[in-house]
Amino acid sequence: MNLLAVLETISVLKGLKKQTLEQVAGLAEARTAVAGSSIILQGEPTRGLFVLADGVASVFRTDLEGQMLRMATLETGAFFAELSLFDPAPRTVTIMAETTCSLLHIDATDLEAYLLKIPELDRCAFYQIAAADIASRFRDLNMDYMVSQQMLWKQALSKST
Repeated sequence: MNLLAVLETISVLKGLKKQTLEQVAGLAEARTAVAGSSIILQGEPTRGLFVLADGVASVFRTDLEGQMLRMATLETGAFFAELSLFDPAPRTVTIMAETTCSLLHIDATDLEAYLLKIPELDRCAFYQIAAADIASRFRDLNMDYMVSQQMLWKQALSKST
């Protein structure tokens, strides 16, 4: 797998110049997760981006009753936890390896330290593009929420008549 090509697809990293992105790729640490093991645990305070270099993993979220619900399946080339590069909040999902997975991890602290070494204009451009990406995701989620609420209300009202 070409790590640079995968990093170029990660929307929050699109503000980095190619040379800078190559240097960020050099921050990546190889990891292995055996089938059935956790890669990320919901609620843990870790930070950093993961790239699934090889394998299959599933995304789970614990519901209000404590049941783990499968939300998505990730395959080779997928990336996840990119928002933790900017936000120190605990992990919001659990990611489990379905098969033995080869992963690349870029630690948030390492990336922050690296970004402090690049020219200020490049750093500002990076954060500006990342902020625009996050705002766009928020708008999309807000619209999805509004539509789902509307559908729920229509369903509830149709059952009450």
